[in-house]
Amino acid sequence: MRFVDRQQGFPASSPDEISIFTWNLLAPSYDDDGLGWATVRLPAFRRWFERAAACDVICVQELDKALFAEELHNMLAVHGFEGVVQDRNTFPVVNATYFKTSRFQTTWVEHRSRVLLSGLRLADGRELSVANAHLEAGPGAKNEAQRLSQLSSALKRLRTHAAWCEVVCGDFNSRMGEGSELREMLSEAGLARAPANGPTYAVPGYVDTLDHIWAGPALKPRAVSRSSAGEMRSIVTSGLPTPEHPSDHLPVAVVYKVEACRAPRFSVLEVEVPVEVEEAVREEWLAILHGAPLAAARAGKQAMRVQKQLEKSFLGTLHKDHAQRLRSWRAAATEAAKAVVKAIVLGAMPSIRATGVAQKVIDPGGGCAMRWAGG
Repeated sequence: MRFVDRQQGFPASSPDEISIFTWNLLAPSYDDDGLGWATVRLPAFRRWFERAAACDVICVQELDKALFAEELHNMLAVHGFEGVVQDRNTFPVVNATYFKTSRFQTTWVEHRSRVLLSGLRLADGRELSVANAHLEAGPGAKNEAQRLSQLSSALKRLRTHAAWCEVVCGDFNSRMGEGSELREMLSEAGLARAPANGPTYAVPGYVDTLDHIWAGPALKPRAVSRSSAGEMRSIVTSGLPTPEHPSDHLPVAVVYKVEACRAPRFSVLEVEVPVEVEEAVREEWLAILHGAPLAAARAGKQAMRVQKQLEKSFLGTLHKDHAQRLRSWRAAATEAAKAVVKAIVLGAMPSIRATGVAQKVIDPGGGCAMRWAGG
């Protein structure tokens, strides 16, 4: 693990790396410190984004649509970025996610009230899902419950896209220490937080670490941004913003090594043969099931009714316990088959996406809707 001084130029990524940058910009309408926007803060932002331009993905929060959105777009476009700006209807302060077009293409975008979700596809077809979050601010159980609800909703939406890897980053308005339910939720989702290197938020009388980057197991941190010891002492003493630091938050950036991707592993349900039912009876039951229409939608209602009647008539000739054993046997085999198909489809998704043709939603079973490329 290496460390990069925030105030130095951030290193460019190698082909086996992806770098993520996140920053709460402190919207001018929220700035009570009286620093001039055009004369002090905007020139400072230009310097900072020039240093961050080597990153692959840049996520910002508290972007003022009227004062800064176009300016920031122009700053980053010079360095090969395109961006997605959160749609919050008439609300003037939003999140935005920018990405290097030399590395990514957008595949989908979802706008939530506190989180901007997007899919970024690499040249090899692998998709990185990014949740750019600005969760509810403020202390107390009520605000924490809001943050939990916002994060839970974002994670559920991410999972519907079945991406190769996921990143959740931004201003969580929480230090996410031991015992944090937010931290537990992200860990249970299979994400790990990049190492924190000191506070990311500082105002007179209050210093905290509120900004974080969490990523899935396919991304391993190689380098993390931090401030020098002397600079951090100055920040903690004086608070933010300052003419050099134009926000009350510090940016957080991580260079990740891209790990070889393994297909998701699923536990296939064990299917026990009902040995208490005679073998000849089991074989006859299987023969009836094998004759069932493969696709109910194509077979027609009449064929399905005939099949159900065959099954009911056969089971009606058996002892009720044996009949129930055969029903349970079929149900267990169905769930096992769904798990196998789900694992195969998810494992094949990177190759399917690489074709670049139109996508549609399918559900391979187990309640895991996803997109696949095809006609």
